[in-house]
Amino acid sequence: MNKFVRNLTNQNMKKSFLIFSFLLIVSLNLQAQNSWQLVSNVPNNVAINSISVVNQDLIWVACDVGRVYRTTDAGLTWVLRNTGIPGSGNNLYGISALDTSNCWVGDG
Repeated sequence: MNKFVRNLTNQNMKKSFLIFSFLLIVSLNLQAQNSWQLVSNVPNNVAINSISVVNQDLIWVACDVGRVYRTTDAGLTWVLRNTGIPGSGNNLYGISALDTSNCWVGDG
């Protein structure tokens, strides 16, 4: 009789653990789905082809039509930063930024 009670208790503990684990995973999944939200769009709704994140506030993006934008406020506002890039009509596909003033951009 004692063995039977022990086995029954172990089975109940296993079921409780599985139910708890399932509920934990479901709740984490629901929280993760709600964590992303749109802050703003890049001006002129050009396609973003590459992104370089320097820190949580400073982000550079390389876009179609030879445009490079930078934000210093985590995406609330975007400023066109490329003036005079040769072949500026080309789509830009690579970007690597160091700080608020320096980045490298590549096309094709």
